[in-house]
Amino acid sequence: MPGSRWLVVILGALLAAAGSLTSDAYRWHPPGPLFLVFAFAVCAMVPAVPTTVPVAAGVAAASVLVSLAIAHVGALGHRDGWHRPQLPAPRFRDAFEAPGARAHLIRHVVALLVAGAVATGLDWQHPYWAMVAAVTVLSGPDLTSRLTRGVHRVVGTVLGLAVAAPILAWAPQGVWAVLVIVVLQVLTELVVGRNYAVALLFITPLALMMGQLVHAAPEVPLLRDRLLETVLGALVGAVVLLLVPDRLRAAPSGS
Repeated sequence: MPGSRWLVVILGALLAAAGSLTSDAYRWHPPGPLFLVFAFAVCAMVPAVPTTVPVAAGVAAASVLVSLAIAHVGALGHRDGWHRPQLPAPRFRDAFEAPGARAHLIRHVVALLVAGAVATGLDWQHPYWAMVAAVTVLSGPDLTSRLTRGVHRVVGTVLGLAVAAPILAWAPQGVWAVLVIVVLQVLTELVVGRNYAVALLFITPLALMMGQLVHAAPEVPLLRDRLLETVLGALVGAVVLLLVPDRLRAAPSGS
């Protein structure tokens, strides 16, 4: 569609709010709509034609099935065998009526609209990086943890770019590129549950390497865009977080 980059910003902001509510209703861990927004925005901005959409969906579905098969291999050697997992019942009403929940939905819409619009208006090539950084700041159980995640996102990205620079300069191709991505993914999983900033040492080069597989780009502009858009998104998210209070003012009676 003409002007689809702007449409991605609008839909991404609405998806972030819906994903935040769904996250609270299902009690996701980690909380927040970060992966929803990231997956939607990246896929929406990749050049495609209608015939490539089912191919992408098929590859994604096959990847999920492979992951599920590997994850359940351990059940073969377990005494009790495999049991059907009990999925949590969603509590959308409770999530929507929780203190500060409606204000937090507004934060998601406003922060992603502003971050995405500024990055798109400046013609930066990866505006979804700014949107994802804004979501990162808004994810968390309270104000302190949200602001801390924002600091982690910026500091970790700066350090992660230092790790990514020599890898991008090496420019591994084919099997070597896949092996590098696998190693970075394993290292990410080992530390992401302990410290988000440390995990970004590996998440940052991982994201850039995966992008290079799809569409190779000069490394210097790529590193610069990652830094600028991350800082932009984190700042916008922090400002919106501080400006929009948990308790919204009630409308005057009779209005």
